[in-house]
Amino acid sequence: MAKAVRTTAGSPGKPRAPLAPPSGDAGGYFRQVWEELKKVVWPTWNELGKMTGVVVTTVLLFGAIIGFADFALATGVQHIYKIPTPTAGIPAPVVTPAPGAVPSIPTPAVK
Repeated sequence: MAKAVRTTAGSPGKPRAPLAPPSGDAGGYFRQVWEELKKVVWPTWNELGKMTGVVVTTVLLFGAIIGFADFALATGVQHIYKIPTPTAGIPAPVVTPAPGAVPSIPTPAVK
């Protein structure tokens, strides 16, 4: 198996010097981190805007697909099990006994 070789950003064939092993010095660690961050090629504002647009579009598209699938499956399950559709904001009808009626207590069936 071939060993990976680090190269600098400007010259694809020239190997980079290996990083120094950690010495326990926090200042040295952060200095190395800062040196590595200076080598990063950051995207331009135009590229960043395009990539952000792609991400937002993808999230909205998949959200719509998953929302439609959820709605379709929920509707199918309601039809299979005959679950009544909830009616938001409409109170249940109140049944009032006829005037003069005596309320009855249901008796359990005896076997």
